[in-house]
Amino acid sequence: MTSADVLPRAVDLLAAHTSLLSKVRQTQQLNHSLLSSAFPEQSRPAAVTAVLQAPLTDASHTQVPILSSPASPPPPKRPLPDRPDLPPAKRARMAKYRNYVPEEETVRNDYSQHYVDTGDWPQNYVQGAELERRFEECVRCLSQHQHMLILIQVSQATPSVAAEEGCGG
Repeated sequence: MTSADVLPRAVDLLAAHTSLLSKVRQTQQLNHSLLSSAFPEQSRPAAVTAVLQAPLTDASHTQVPILSSPASPPPPKRPLPDRPDLPPAKRARMAKYRNYVPEEETVRNDYSQHYVDTGDWPQNYVQGAELERRFEECVRCLSQHQHMLILIQVSQATPSVAAEEGCGG
């Protein structure tokens, strides 16, 4: 539901509530006048006196204004910060969308720049995880990794190179 759907229903509900309160007030006034005329002031029971001294439902406390237009003016436009460092597309989005944050679109893991710098296109590359530090927590994995590297070297080397290195062959 949109506010355009809810607002007329709320106004109708408030009007019905105001009508009910006015009927209650009229009934209270009628009952007070009937009690006053039925019991003279000298011979009234205490319960009747208490009812007659009780305040009537006050219209000023329960009156809810029915609004035909919004009561408060729309919030003032926030001043847009001057950001000459942004490209025109991001400045346009900042002007169009109130909650746009240009930094949230910034790519933070720059794989392509790493490729330009090193010539190596990383797959699941974690910066700062050099080969000698990858297996610090699990030494067994390091020994398995080193054994696997030796097997790869042996399988790729020609028999004469493998024999010279003493890897068997």
